[in-house]
Amino acid sequence: MLLGMRRPVPARGEGRRAGHREHFAIVELLIFLHQACPAAFPLTVEKGEAPDFLLRPARSNRTSAVEHTETTVEADQHFEAKADGATSFAWSPGGGGWTGSQIIAHLEEALLLALRRKAADSRWRNAPADASRMVPMYDASGVELHADDVQAAQALRGAFWAANQETPALRQAFLVRGMDRVIAAKAYA
Repeated sequence: MLLGMRRPVPARGEGRRAGHREHFAIVELLIFLHQACPAAFPLTVEKGEAPDFLLRPARSNRTSAVEHTETTVEADQHFEAKADGATSFAWSPGGGGWTGSQIIAHLEEALLLALRRKAADSRWRNAPADASRMVPMYDASGVELHADDVQAAQALRGAFWAANQETPALRQAFLVRGMDRVIAAKAYA
């Protein structure tokens, strides 16, 4: 059933909205969670605001709060905002010209900024106090063509560790890079 809910995210200039990315990320997250922890299913998904979703397993009282975001740095967000509605544009992440560890550093920076945006308690104000906080991030970093999933996992672990040093409330972070390409980082108590 989850596979039937998959919808690709339209390209810029083809009417892409935040709702497209959010739908894509939550469906891919649910598919990933079903494969990683089938005992948590069935569950109820409640759409809301602050957080975006509540996941309530039928066989457990443990609620997970899900707050979606994207992995972009501020300069890229400004460019992408200008590109919305455009029929064509040219772009290279962060100005381009990156090699090797610079690519991973850019991705880790984008991930850390995304996690920081979602760490504030106000982002979770409508979640139960004991809910596990999960952040699926749609990979809009622009480095996907240059960083493989192993490098992305390294960047995610680094950013997640750094974010939890600042605000230890986040329990799990996920980088959604495409269909069947979800990378996870988890905080251990």
